[in-house]
Amino acid sequence: EKKPQTLTASATETVWLKVGIDGGEPTEVLLRQGERFTWKAADNFSVLVGNAGGVSLTYNGKELSKLGVAGEVVSLTLGGVEKPGAKPAQPSPQGSGNGNIR
Repeated sequence: EKKPQTLTASATETVWLKVGIDGGEPTEVLLRQGERFTWKAADNFSVLVGNAGGVSLTYNGKELSKLGVAGEVVSLTLGGVEKPGAKPAQPSPQGSGNGNIR
């Protein structure tokens, strides 16, 4: 039984967010300074942030480190990785890449 996922956005300046829950149709919100919004999902979130410097995101109680600078657009996917047997859609073109990066 998986615990539900929670995502909380706390705006430090005006920020636009587009949040998709469990692969569904994304919803858009505009948060002003001091406003917070919390979403719940069974499996995963896809998040598009229109002003990465103007918001802090907390995912399942852990604050995500700085997303970016003011005005930067950032796209995130949170959760959904612990599906057993899920294969990546695209194999990476670099091969296995084990130990090649120094």
